[in-house]
Amino acid sequence: WDNSYIPDGDGITKITPPTPGWIGEDSSDARTGRCYTPRDHIQQGSYILTGRVVTMEDYTSVLPNGSIKVTDGEIEAVWNTGEEPPLGVTTEGVPVHHTGATIYPGLIDMHQHLTYNVAPLWALETHLSSSSQNEWGGYQNRYQWTKHQDYGSEVSKVKIAIQSQPYWNMESQAMKYVEMKEIVGGTTAIQGDGHNYAANSYDKILTRNIEHDNWGRDEVHKKILQLDTDYSGNHVKRGNESGELDAWFLHLAEGVDQSSLDEFDIIENNDLVVGELIIIHGTALTSVEFEKMAAVGASLVWSPTSNLLLYGDTTDVKAAKEAGVVISLAPDWSPSGTKSPLHELKTADLWNKQILGNTFNDYELVQMVTANPAYQMKWQDKVGKIKPGLAADFAIIDSFDEDPYRNLIDAVDPDVRLTIVGGLAQFGDLDLMQAMKGDDLEVVQIDGEFDKALDVTYLGIDDGSQTWEKIVEDLEMAMRFDRDEMYDYFGSSFDSRSDFDEMWTTGSYSVMHSIPLDGIFTWGDDRYFNILNNSFSANQQISFSQIYDDYYSVAMDDNGNRAINLDWQPGTTFDGKAPASEILVEMTLDWTDNDGTEKSSEIHLELYPDKAPIHVDNFVSHIENGTYDGTIFHRVIDDFMMQGGDFTDFSGTGGHAANWYGYCKGEESTEERCAKEDWTIPDEADNGLNHLPFVISMAKTQNPNTGGSQFFITEVSSPHLDGVHTVFGKVVAGSELITAIQSVETNNMGKPLKDVTLTEIKIVDSFTTDEEEPVVSDPGKDDSIIEGGTCNAGETKPPDNADCRYCVCLGDNTWKCDSGACKEDNEDQTATESAKSGGLSNSSLAIGGVAILLFILTIVFTATNSSKDKDNPWDNPPEDILLEQVPEMPPLEGGPPKA
Repeated sequence: WDNSYIPDGDGITKITPPTPGWIGEDSSDARTGRCYTPRDHIQQGSYILTGRVVTMEDYTSVLPNGSIKVTDGEIEAVWNTGEEPPLGVTTEGVPVHHTGATIYPGLIDMHQHLTYNVAPLWALETHLSSSSQNEWGGYQNRYQWTKHQDYGSEVSKVKIAIQSQPYWNMESQAMKYVEMKEIVGGTTAIQGDGHNYAANSYDKILTRNIEHDNWGRDEVHKKILQLDTDYSGNHVKRGNESGELDAWFLHLAEGVDQSSLDEFDIIENNDLVVGELIIIHGTALTSVEFEKMAAVGASLVWSPTSNLLLYGDTTDVKAAKEAGVVISLAPDWSPSGTKSPLHELKTADLWNKQILGNTFNDYELVQMVTANPAYQMKWQDKVGKIKPGLAADFAIIDSFDEDPYRNLIDAVDPDVRLTIVGGLAQFGDLDLMQAMKGDDLEVVQIDGEFDKALDVTYLGIDDGSQTWEKIVEDLEMAMRFDRDEMYDYFGSSFDSRSDFDEMWTTGSYSVMHSIPLDGIFTWGDDRYFNILNNSFSANQQISFSQIYDDYYSVAMDDNGNRAINLDWQPGTTFDGKAPASEILVEMTLDWTDNDGTEKSSEIHLELYPDKAPIHVDNFVSHIENGTYDGTIFHRVIDDFMMQGGDFTDFSGTGGHAANWYGYCKGEESTEERCAKEDWTIPDEADNGLNHLPFVISMAKTQNPNTGGSQFFITEVSSPHLDGVHTVFGKVVAGSELITAIQSVETNNMGKPLKDVTLTEIKIVDSFTTDEEEPVVSDPGKDDSIIEGGTCNAGETKPPDNADCRYCVCLGDNTWKCDSGACKEDNEDQTATESAKSGGLSNSSLAIGGVAILLFILTIVFTATNSSKDKDNPWDNPPEDILLEQVPEMPPLEGGPPKA
């Protein structure tokens, strides 16, 4: 100690300090040596990705040629390639990787049992007698198939033998392998680790393990085993009451019989139906249970492949959607599911087309594996979308379809261009992996045809030097269950070979036999497709052979590229057309705030002709006839709604249906016997759409079938209107305007003292914004949270002279603002004033606020089919409604309601 030596011929020579630990002056003879723990599992520095960017902020938020700057594992900025990056964002000297592909948020798997996933798909047929099987030839519930005679040798004992001491003890190898099996499909975060502790050999690398510590928090819990009828779940209740709990994953109602449905009664009777509840499966649940879940903000994870293989049926996700439950999509485990959410999308898509009648559009299906999971577990400020401040988790897929959402649904293994977790490239095409990783990678092949590259070595963690080649070699050996190899590997843990044989040759583990290690790719996995195609129960309602035919039977060239490869050039645009089942409407309103400032703003609506065909036809006809142009919103009631559409009297007493729909003043009649001013439309209130915040619904009298032209837009959840008034659309942008208008001064009838005028309303193919110079961030200002003060959830703060950003109050009573900032000089001041008065479509300042408000209010707020108020003043004729008669609405909340 305190002496340094260097080689000198055949010996060594002492030199002057410093030595390791030396605190004195540096020596001229030698440099100080320092040792560091490698941090190669954490991305440091910056780079830029380019490609078609699908942000998942909303349906039209797609940058055909976008740039994403990644810095230290997070998204620093997103902008259109070819334009100037946001103010303060440096690009000089930053490496740029042109993907030529479509960049999505990393996919999130919300239902797994990772410790079992070295085993392949189980070739299972129901072992019950025909009289005990359900109507599709499957099991009744999840407690039956675990009693199959092959369950141990094919599933449970495989997991124990591979991962546990004193047997193969290959937990590190197995967990890295199964996580990589998800990564090759674009997955970046996985639920269902199976361990209650963090294992450094895999927890700190590859995918995010949802139940482990993430971003300094570890407040995600789960329960898999059967619930006792008196299960208290006190930790869930405490977490719900304190606000500390982020999510509670609960396997519940997995089955199709009454006993499966009865499990919901257990959590309801024990006050465990809370906002943080995420029910996995819910196969037996009905609209009744889904409405109770929606009422508190509980959510659902859907695993159709596993459900169909085991039970022949799957969760009624149509009823869940109609109730307002947020749904995510996940594959379940390898023995009865797909390898990752990318492949589960195929089953969901097929079921949606053949059984559900396209209940979900492509965007909604993609939401189920990106934004929805993040929202369900309160990770929406970390992952699930592509925007500044979120983690740099990406699934990058070759571009082969003009629709970016269909592009992901149809993508298969060779289409995966790159998977990035926390800024680190984990898997992808050789060119990108080499550009980002150098030679720190290993080459793998898809079905012996297409080269890909991956990286599992990270010297900064325990067992980080294990190579992929060695991991596969170890696991393939273990899965052979060769008794001699087993004894050579861990026989020393037994007293003798006879003791070993007593367990493995003649004892309970004698059933173990060689089974294949589940391949990481679905492409080329013939065994997998054969089992799907030949499962009796799985094919009772759909034909699983179509999974291969419709998605995997694709022509690829020698490099794994499709014959169709779209080239996205700067200046091209995503057409932004909404799915065919929806109609887009653009409203322009002129109004005056309480300070006397005149404003012109826009509201964007999405109508549902499949849910309310008559109401939508009537509304569209009024628009096309021009009858709404120049009308006013004659009633505005704070914390309730704003009503308009009276094109004859402008008071709430006039208006009529645009066309003849068979009703005259609410009664069935003939057109010849009814004056046009008495035309009304039949109710469609039982269409499954509830009065959530920011929906558009038909006004009418207390009598049925009396709607004509008047409509209202809600500001808050109004369940007492459900089943009475017909919801026929929702606000998709401009909800902050509705909130702002609620504060205008009115008379005692709710009529604004200064008119709120609907100057123009029109049907559009897509929503567009006016061209203007981009408003960029002030690097000296916190772009996400306003310093100081609290706010009421749902409150908005328009730009003003002190702060040029648009802000919305979140559920935790903190401000969330867009990245807009004040410009300088007179020219820029004009743009700022325009932003203050121009509303959504005239300024990019509003875009971030809209996305925030939509996410918090449009998705979070759900309604239950509560009993209708017999004396509800909304059902009175408009001229009889007094402001004091309107029922008090509950306060807005930005997060899941407390139990």
